[in-house]
Amino acid sequence: MPESPQAQLLSSLGFTYERANDAFAAEGQAGRDVDVLSSENMAAGLEQAQSIFIVAMGGGDPVADFTGDPLLANQSAVANDRVYSLGSQSFRLDYYSAKQTVELIVDTFAK
Repeated sequence: MPESPQAQLLSSLGFTYERANDAFAAEGQAGRDVDVLSSENMAAGLEQAQSIFIVAMGGGDPVADFTGDPLLANQSAVANDRVYSLGSQSFRLDYYSAKQTVELIVDTFAK
């Protein structure tokens, strides 16, 4: 079972959570509750990802920033427009932010 609150939330909504390859985790990050990849290892670490959910921690458009990276252009999730933001509220999930995140996911996939 996934350990991070974000992974647990996605799993509870019917998504299959797959961790990034630990061999490519940022130094000191392997085995943690969330997957942290350095930019130089991101393409290899996410090679098998069919969809990617981003925990947005800054301003701007995290999906556009992620998909605009030329090193990730050939990733299956990027090439097939399956990169999604969980919103900035998803960084630290409590009752209210989890509810907002679920609403965002429902709105995203109700199209």
